[in-house]
Amino acid sequence: MNKKIISGVVFCFFFLSCTSKKPLKLEDTDILLKNVNIVSMTTTKIHHHKNVVIRKEKIIRILSNKEITKNHLATVIDGKDKYLAPGLIDMHAHIPSPKKDSEATKEALFLYLANGVTSIRMMAGDLEYLKMRENIRSGELIGPRVFLSGPPFDKKSTISTAVIDSMVTAQNEMGYDFLKIRPGVSLSNFNFLINKAANVGMSFCGHVPTEVGLIEAMASGYTSIEHLDGFIQSMLPDSLHLNPKNQGYFGFNYINYANINKLNALVEQTVRYKVWNTPTQRLLEIWCFPGSSEELSKLPEMKFIPKERVEFWKERRDRELLEANFTIEKGKKYLELRRKIIKALNDTGYGLLAGTDPPQIFIVPGFSIHQEMLSFVNSGLSNYDAIKTATVNPAKFFNKEREFGQIIEGASADLVLLSKNPLENIQNYTSIQGVMYQGNWFSKETIDKGLKQIERKYIKE
Repeated sequence: MNKKIISGVVFCFFFLSCTSKKPLKLEDTDILLKNVNIVSMTTTKIHHHKNVVIRKEKIIRILSNKEITKNHLATVIDGKDKYLAPGLIDMHAHIPSPKKDSEATKEALFLYLANGVTSIRMMAGDLEYLKMRENIRSGELIGPRVFLSGPPFDKKSTISTAVIDSMVTAQNEMGYDFLKIRPGVSLSNFNFLINKAANVGMSFCGHVPTEVGLIEAMASGYTSIEHLDGFIQSMLPDSLHLNPKNQGYFGFNYINYANINKLNALVEQTVRYKVWNTPTQRLLEIWCFPGSSEELSKLPEMKFIPKERVEFWKERRDRELLEANFTIEKGKKYLELRRKIIKALNDTGYGLLAGTDPPQIFIVPGFSIHQEMLSFVNSGLSNYDAIKTATVNPAKFFNKEREFGQIIEGASADLVLLSKNPLENIQNYTSIQGVMYQGNWFSKETIDKGLKQIERKYIKE
């Protein structure tokens, strides 16, 4: 067993070897999670009093006590009266730039892992993030698994088809996982972009440019729509001729005109075109919070963010609400419609993905995924379905159902040990006693120590 120290936090790495089938003899480099209750996410039932054997970053066996040949050299983690759940996946994430502040990068990666987030889909990349992803893969840097988009396509970057051609070609050759589309792309440039993406075999997702519209976006091959962008605009009565460029924050300005009777038809299109949706509901709940930005700055997780950043968030939110002519009544109506959209997409749509868009306006890496799942429960989802949006569904999205997102033999050891059952209460997913990411054990003591280090750093500011 080797130990590696990074940024003052101790992480244990285990270099493991293969084994044969029954009977299973534990090896000295194995990790045994003993007598634990498993939330496998293959079913709504709990698998009680099981033993999970980790070898070479994989779950190699899930056994009863009788099926293990004891070997006291193996590392044993006592799971008695605890619950083992899949590691979480934030499907709309960001990281502070390593080029600008490498310590902030490490802190964000730590905050994800400390909250049980073992994979993230990063929605805006560059060369520095490519290096970061590789350093995580090699073990040089500690962090969750990263799926990475290239620099986004928006009004500024799509100035010509020649530029678009060059960008798509470069992002494909450099190894980005997908393309990210932002607002402002013209319809003609959008059509050129998606054709080029198809030619090189790259998927794309993101916002819905106003000239394109939701239905055209879904029909074009989007893998996921972010923020529920385009839904409210597509629910406007046909008799209205409102300028879509004046929609505000994802349709906020048009909330009083939305026709709920149009929702089912939109949801049906997500199934027809196999499009996932990442609502980032917590982000909009923060934006529409009926209290002050000062109140939001007092949230417990803000102690892990630099004070100057929190002050910036306060100023930004206040400015945006003023520009939007925000009222509490309008905010409530907006959130309620979004909850109806979320419920419909879960019940009859293609599916939901949990993504939170950290770090921005009081959205803190790691903490926010738990808040997003709670938002889904408050929208009418069961605890099980809410957990699926951050485990099973992302694995399906990446076509990696046997690799992560469930606790099954052969999957990556991306796990969260909890003191309480999350199927009974979604907030029990925060009762973290330890995190395992790709076979590396991250104890509660290590988590608490790292969080305290970050907290102390920003208290001194």
